[in-house]
Amino acid sequence: MDTGLQRLKYLFLRHQAGEATADERRELMEVIGSGRYEAELQELIDEALEGSGVDGGDLSGEDRGGPNVPGKGPGKANLLSDDRAEEIFSTIVMAGDKRSAVGPVRRMAVWIGWGAAAAVVILLMARLPFFAVSRKSSPVVAGSVVTYDRAPGRKAAMLTLADGRRIALDSVGSGTIGQQGNSMVINMKGALAYNASGPGVGGAGTSYNTLSTSTGNQYRLILPDGSRIWLNAASSIKFPVSFSAVERSVEITGEAYFEIAPDAGRPFMVHYRDMTVQVLGTSFNVNAYTDEQSVATTLVDGAVKVIRGGDRSVLTPGQQVQVSGKNMRVLSDVNTSEIVAWKNDEFYFRRADIQRIMRQLARWYNIKVDYESQDISELFYARIPRSAPLSEALKALSLTGKVHFRTGEGTVTVYP
Repeated sequence: MDTGLQRLKYLFLRHQAGEATADERRELMEVIGSGRYEAELQELIDEALEGSGVDGGDLSGEDRGGPNVPGKGPGKANLLSDDRAEEIFSTIVMAGDKRSAVGPVRRMAVWIGWGAAAAVVILLMARLPFFAVSRKSSPVVAGSVVTYDRAPGRKAAMLTLADGRRIALDSVGSGTIGQQGNSMVINMKGALAYNASGPGVGGAGTSYNTLSTSTGNQYRLILPDGSRIWLNAASSIKFPVSFSAVERSVEITGEAYFEIAPDAGRPFMVHYRDMTVQVLGTSFNVNAYTDEQSVATTLVDGAVKVIRGGDRSVLTPGQQVQVSGKNMRVLSDVNTSEIVAWKNDEFYFRRADIQRIMRQLARWYNIKVDYESQDISELFYARIPRSAPLSEALKALSLTGKVHFRTGEGTVTVYP
């Protein structure tokens, strides 16, 4: 076997084990930058991302010019999770980018300011383009035409009261804004709270309020029972000002994340489209946007039952129910960090196509997206803070070299 390739695999495994020295990281960067083993390196990364064993050949220190990697025998390599692969990508680039080589890499929280050289490294490393945008990074250099910019979304929502009155919550300031039923309604920075002052009455005469966000906005709601709901952009939730003694029931559109206060005597019911989620106390996400291919309910903690007509699915943490047309299926071991990233003010994509990415950007930046071509088939791996302006997000995407953009007033055109 080519000794140079052997050395590359050795350095890669040293990185994987977290034992690479600074000199070895620099050496790995130089090998990658040479472009000599582009195909072999892509294969290593692709296999690692799939969680399969990387065929390292003979890993003996004698042939590699260094010690064995702990925990591996000849011809074996340990498995890489997606999160570990992310760390490898990040630390390799940090080794070659002195601006970023400060402090340890934090698992699941890596934000790197990418230069053009780093982008080339990423393109060499994987067919799944990977990028990240620093919260405090300098502007990203890219070849795309970005002549129009848009600020990121903000904490804003419209509250519609039982009598039809509408209150723009971002314009009334903090404090008590009135009373609905037995609850004082308190507006806080980015959140609306219903503070019950007595027992709920519920029943047929119950009054309902609706909290809604437009594109580019999100808000949080605290219900009288203490349950908390995060409302994503272009979404709404209709809820009673007082829950009944038998159940707690709300109705949503768009996307929302729920942390439900336990109450064994009153199950919590979430209604969306033709489905219902039944829960006692748990955390889960519902994505019911009409422009998505399926409606997805993802369980983070606890247990829920998803009901659709005669179909029933009970979820355990890490599972997701997807409903498309008449089909209902359960996926296991989904990455919940990706699903709920929006709640934590991040865009997080793992093997996402450009259409999926642009749908999220369109809702957050309030833009219209057009496609000059449907020939962009690559899958992207990306993390971007939602506090970044539109131009920074687009420039980061274009660094992969797989997609480009033209911008106009409120529009973005995507092309290969």
